[in-house]
Amino acid sequence: MAVPPFRNLSVICAGAVPPNPQELLSRVTFSYLIETAPAAFDIVIVDTPPILEFADAQIVSARVGGCLLVTRRHEAKISDLREVKSVMAMSGGHMIGAVITD
Repeated sequence: MAVPPFRNLSVICAGAVPPNPQELLSRVTFSYLIETAPAAFDIVIVDTPPILEFADAQIVSARVGGCLLVTRRHEAKISDLREVKSVMAMSGGHMIGAVITD
């Protein structure tokens, strides 16, 4: 869906939370979307829930080209960040960077 004030921005909203998100993300339709979207868009961003709390993020990280870790300053523990890196590596994800927010 195009966002009117921003001519070159499109957004696909997730909608209602399905009872089986991991099953939906494992389907060929999600893989097809991830593979074909870069042909139509310069940048594709897929937002996920926290990777240590939900398997959804592990599935997505394995299918996208790179992952950007977003964390909060003074809230995230270094041990958790190391675990995120390990979980992503085990699932086939590739961390390309991190952002620390307030």
